[in-house]
Amino acid sequence: QPPSLGDGPLPVIKTVPTSAEIRACSSASDNSSTVCGRKALRTSGLSNAMRTVPWVLWRWYVMSLKSKSLTVVHAFLSNNGEIDADFLADFLFVRSFMIWIIDHRGASRQDDCMVHDLSPFIFKISENFGPRWYGFSYMLGFVCAYFMVSWLVERQRSGLQRDMVADYITYAAFGTLIGGRLGYCLFYDPSLFWSFSSTIPFWKVLAVHEGGMASHGGIIGIIFAIWLFSRKHGLNFVYLLDVAAIVGPIGVVFGRIANFINGELVGRVAPPEFPYGVRFPTDIHAWPTYEFDRLTTLGPVVEKLGIESARWNEVIGQFKISEAARNQLYTVLNRIVNEIQGGNLAVKEAIAPILDYRYPSQLIAMATEGLFTFFLLFFLARKSHRPGFIAGAFIICYACVRIFNEQFRLPDLQIGLQWLDLSRGQWISIGMLIVGIFVSLYWSRTQSSTIHGWSRGEDVKLGSRRARR
Repeated sequence: QPPSLGDGPLPVIKTVPTSAEIRACSSASDNSSTVCGRKALRTSGLSNAMRTVPWVLWRWYVMSLKSKSLTVVHAFLSNNGEIDADFLADFLFVRSFMIWIIDHRGASRQDDCMVHDLSPFIFKISENFGPRWYGFSYMLGFVCAYFMVSWLVERQRSGLQRDMVADYITYAAFGTLIGGRLGYCLFYDPSLFWSFSSTIPFWKVLAVHEGGMASHGGIIGIIFAIWLFSRKHGLNFVYLLDVAAIVGPIGVVFGRIANFINGELVGRVAPPEFPYGVRFPTDIHAWPTYEFDRLTTLGPVVEKLGIESARWNEVIGQFKISEAARNQLYTVLNRIVNEIQGGNLAVKEAIAPILDYRYPSQLIAMATEGLFTFFLLFFLARKSHRPGFIAGAFIICYACVRIFNEQFRLPDLQIGLQWLDLSRGQWISIGMLIVGIFVSLYWSRTQSSTIHGWSRGEDVKLGSRRARR
C-alpha cells in the first residue's frame, strides 16, 4: 500500500535524484524504497503541482501509485516549482520512460530487464468486464483533437468554423474506428469477413478484441469521413485533411501507449546487449498455435499456481485430441497472465527467464509515429501554405517512420515476413509513401488558395493574440 500522506501538505522534492539513484531505490526492497523516498522528500507548503492539478484528482493520482515510484513522480512534477533540466532530459529517453511507467505498477525486473505486468483494465467491475485503457486512450485522443482543432480554426480562419468542430471530430472518430477495423480485416486477416460465432457480436469483423485495428485503415477511414464532411458543409476537402494531419499524431501517441499497456503489437526479439528490452507474458497466448513445444517450459510457472508439472504435461499431451484439455490449457494460460497483471511476484519471477526479450516497439512507435510526426507537422504549419502541404507531409512522414518502426515490431504471426524480408506493414507503408509523393505534387499544382499559419502575427500560446507591426 502507498504510504499515507495525511491531511497536511504534500511532500516536495528538495533535490532531483539522478537516474542511477532512481533505479537503486526502485530495485531495493519495499522498506529500503520507502527510506530512499524519504531522503529525497521534504515537507513544505503546497507543491507547485497542487496549484495546477485539482485537489481531488491529485489525491487520487498520488494514492494510486506504489511507494517506490513516489520519488520518480514527484521529481518529475515538482522541484520547488521548477523541473530539473538534467532529469527531464534523461526522462525523455526510452529507458527512463519505461522505468517510470513500469515501476508505477511495481513490475519486476530480472537481469535489469522488465516483465510487463500492466493490466488492460482501468478497473474491473467483474472478472472480465470493466473500462479499458484502450478505449480510454481513443477518448483522450478525440478530446485533445477537439481542443486542438478549435485552436487551429481560430488562427487559420479558412472556412472551418468553431461551431463545426464537434461535427468534424465526430466524422473523424467514426472514420477512425470503422476504417481501422475494416483495414485490419482487409490487410491482415481477411478470413474475419466470413467468420461467425454463436456469441455476441456474432460477426468476427465486429469482435474488435480479435486482432484490433490497423492504423493504415484508420487513415483511409478518416480521409473518407472528411470527404463526406466537406460535401456536407461545402468546405475545401484538402484543407480539412491538413487539419486532420496535424491533430492525428496526438491520437497515435495515446493509441501506442495503450498498445504497450495491453502488451500487444510486441517487438521482435532483441539482442542481449540491448538495454531497453521488455518481456511480455501475453506471448504465451500464441504458443499453442505457433510455438507448441514451448508450453512444457511453463512447468515451474504453473507450480506457482498450485498445479503439478506432471498434470500440466498431461494436459499438453492431450491438447490435440481432447477439447476439454484445450479449454483447460487456455484457462491456465489466461490465469498466468491475470496473476501477473494482478501483482503475483512469484509467477513473474518464474516466467521471466522463459519469455523472449523484446524491443519495446510500441514505445518506439509512440515516439516516432506520434511525437516526432506531430512536432514536425506543427512546426511546418506555423507559416502560410497551400492546402495539401501538411497532409502530404503527414503521409510521407508517417510512411517513412512506419517503415523504420517495423524493423523492431514483430510481424503478425499468421503472415510473417514477405518479399525482401519486409513485413506487411512495411509494404503498405511503401505504397503509402508513393501515394504521398504523388498527391503532394498534385496538390501543389492544383491548390491555389492560401492557409494562414498559426504563428502568422500571433503568439503560439493558446487563446492569445498579438497585433502585427
